[in-house]
Amino acid sequence: MADGDNFILGQANAASSETTLAAAVALKATLSVTNDGQGDGVKGTATGTLAQGVYGISDHGNGVRGDSFDIVGVLGISNHGFGVQGVSFGNKAALRGEATAGPGVWASSNDAEGVTASGRVGVNGFGNGTAQQQGHGVHGHSVFANGVQGNSDNAQGVSGEGNIGVFGQGNNSGVVAFNIFNNNQAYLASRCCAAYFVGIVHVVGNFSVEGTKSAVVRHPDGSHRQLYCMESPESWFEDFGIGQLHEGEADVRLDHDFAALVHTDSYHVFLTPYGDSNGLFVAHMRPNGFVVHEQQGGKHSLAFAYRVVAKRRDVDVVRLQPFEMPVPPVAPERPPQPLHHQP
Repeated sequence: MADGDNFILGQANAASSETTLAAAVALKATLSVTNDGQGDGVKGTATGTLAQGVYGISDHGNGVRGDSFDIVGVLGISNHGFGVQGVSFGNKAALRGEATAGPGVWASSNDAEGVTASGRVGVNGFGNGTAQQQGHGVHGHSVFANGVQGNSDNAQGVSGEGNIGVFGQGNNSGVVAFNIFNNNQAYLASRCCAAYFVGIVHVVGNFSVEGTKSAVVRHPDGSHRQLYCMESPESWFEDFGIGQLHEGEADVRLDHDFAALVHTDSYHVFLTPYGDSNGLFVAHMRPNGFVVHEQQGGKHSLAFAYRVVAKRRDVDVVRLQPFEMPVPPVAPERPPQPLHHQP
């Protein structure tokens, strides 16, 4: 077929220049292609390095729009490049997906990432749900790997605002992590957990735990053991030290940095002598230290251990304060599986 000739259906048509179809009818398609069989309505193939199989340009509307009642509205497949690429030079989204029931955008990959996003904000998700039907900004689900993984190259920015791997903000919960195993035995069997942190974790605000709090320490036999936290009905700090009794008397000074963080007008001191004595007692307490005497006028000289317990200076808590349990979030359902379509 030469340039300017008519298209002939059912056979290959080649041209050396661009062919243009133009229509001035509002809200009507310039070209309508229908396939009632199992094939494609429009199929575009390009073999050049910088060529596109289908290229759509629009000043105000959609560059390319695909509608499907059962399978895929727009399907892009590439052996080396991008299956579908959207470019926007304005302040609008380069690629937009909308759905009334299923996912707005579904991305799947056998070997690499389902979605790779790069920009000032890598991924910005907004869930437009209701109290009865929750909508999630970002929903990540994985069978064997991470449901959601966030990486940041810079741990701390120069101005104090670091680059954040994962950021969650919400009126109820900023980030909610679920694990299908909800007991310790299942965790030991599966080595799974709702959240896994590597590095320093900083919490601003109160930290409440329904279960236990423990430190995991490596044992010399190669295993790891759990050592649990002591709990008290009020918020206390404590410090430990060694004192020396000379002829039945000792003057102990509180650590200056420790005293700056606690109420020193009233605190507790516990004594343990390291040697034979008549027993020890606290004879006098002051904001910067205390005086220890041996009982019954004893004049021994020996070392002793002391433990100081004082209330925190920076907080004022109610003893055994009642705690109102928050409403537990509902675990999100797994998104529906996509319908696969082969061209």
